[in-house]
Amino acid sequence: MGGLQRLARHAKALPAIAGSVGLCFLVPAGCTESERELPGPFIQDGPGFYQELSWSPDGSSILVSVLELAESDPGFRYRIWRLDPVAGHASPISGGPRDYWTSWSPDGTRVVFAATGEGGELDIFTMGADGSDRRRLTSHETADTQPAWSPDGRLIAFVSYREGHGQLWVMNADGSDEAPVLRSTGEVQNPEWSPDGDRIAYYETDGAGTDRIYVVRADGTEPRWLAEGLWPVWTPDGDGLLFGAEGGLYRLSLSGHESDLVIGGNVLAGALSRDGARLAYIIQDSGSVAIVVSDPDGGDSRTLMTRLAPEW
Repeated sequence: MGGLQRLARHAKALPAIAGSVGLCFLVPAGCTESERELPGPFIQDGPGFYQELSWSPDGSSILVSVLELAESDPGFRYRIWRLDPVAGHASPISGGPRDYWTSWSPDGTRVVFAATGEGGELDIFTMGADGSDRRRLTSHETADTQPAWSPDGRLIAFVSYREGHGQLWVMNADGSDEAPVLRSTGEVQNPEWSPDGDRIAYYETDGAGTDRIYVVRADGTEPRWLAEGLWPVWTPDGDGLLFGAEGGLYRLSLSGHESDLVIGGNVLAGALSRDGARLAYIIQDSGSVAIVVSDPDGGDSRTLMTRLAPEW
């Protein structure tokens, strides 16, 4: 997996090392905290990091988790930002200190995400699409993270560390009836529901550091290994996955078992809008990291935000 794999590793480890690598987030003069215009690419000073991307159901907004330096303990914060890819506006909708891994409710009114709970461990929360009405769903002494809302709105899949390493769990959307779905010897990451809600895609890291993409039925049966890669997301027709691997972002056909390169380079993550008309992705290139929006095949691209990437 090379550079992409290393970048993904650091994405999972960043909260523990943020203070030591000196990541920072500087606001250009004239910008306000509540809303910022993006006349071209919005260039953020200093090294920093963008995490996962999540399109709103109507395609009008993209959520992105942004890591930045903070003066208060623990010396960093993850905040969730909401981007308008058409009008070119951006605003933070959460205050941290560790808010990330977003997924929209099917009606677009709420967002589920991971955040630090009262005990200092990650738990699952929901909030309104504007950041209001924050509600906690899980409360456990080990981490619950990486939630994904089911297409019918009834369930939330997530990764729990209650059994020592990341495993796939599912609960009701109100936080009730938490239960493991799949027990694996590897580290499960990034669950994503298929558009019909029948399957869940995820990637799993084994003891040797190899990342493999799987699809499993929603009840945990019939897990199927598909390819080596990271951050799988479904195509709107449910017959394919986008994923990151050595060399770029790929599209895999589940029926034809063929994968095609969509965008070359060190692409960390990609996400398609619900109608499949637009693609958003995070790419690291020439010492910078950027959020880009394009058509589904990578053409007609526009950089929304960019900044220096940290040196590892």
